[in-house]
Amino acid sequence: MPVVVYADYPIYQAEYQLTSKTSGYLILRLAGTATYYCRVRLLAKSGALPTVHLYDEDVSDSDPLKPSETAKTFQECQVLGNQQLRLEWNRDKNAL
Repeated sequence: MPVVVYADYPIYQAEYQLTSKTSGYLILRLAGTATYYCRVRLLAKSGALPTVHLYDEDVSDSDPLKPSETAKTFQECQVLGNQQLRLEWNRDKNAL
């Protein structure tokens, strides 16, 4: 997985799956309370961050969450505690 996930709240469940040599997804559940927000920062393991999208896994067909901050090596989103998220990544420049 080419991305490191940092969250203000503990991550108490996480599973990932590679879908090809250059792409995959991660499902994670945050601890914390749903009445407070926390930061989730997606960091590149090396070099530039691949193409990433973060979704609310509990909402079917949801649009990607809008990052609150982005740079070449990271992307940050504000999410609620106790939320289940889906991170999709792809190192292929023409995908996602």
